[in-house]
Amino acid sequence: MSFAIQLDQNQALINTKLIGEFTPDLLLEFFQDLLLKVKHSGINRVFTDATELKLEMSLEEFSHLPNQLLKIGFPTDLKRAILVEGDSEIFKQWENLLFSRGFQRVKLFWSEESALEWLMS
Repeated sequence: MSFAIQLDQNQALINTKLIGEFTPDLLLEFFQDLLLKVKHSGINRVFTDATELKLEMSLEEFSHLPNQLLKIGFPTDLKRAILVEGDSEIFKQWENLLFSRGFQRVKLFWSEESALEWLMS
């Protein structure tokens, strides 16, 4: 369970990677760190590689996270492409949950090329 957040100033992009199993608290920690990078850099596009992320918890276990993101001031207009692989039902549910809470510029992708193309458009 770890994450990385890197700025790519050349492309005005923040690259993130999530590895291993995450709890709601760890995901909140990730989003708090990401928020700091967004505010510091002014960059509003985020690419997340979640191909090595293991979400073993149910949607109910982290359904309060979008509300917590709103409380910490996480921008709803941040454009985020999330790269996933395999059975992504939990990711689709997460995407729908975010969308319903006002985070409408979040999209799942199974191809890095497609994700980056959408993100940069």
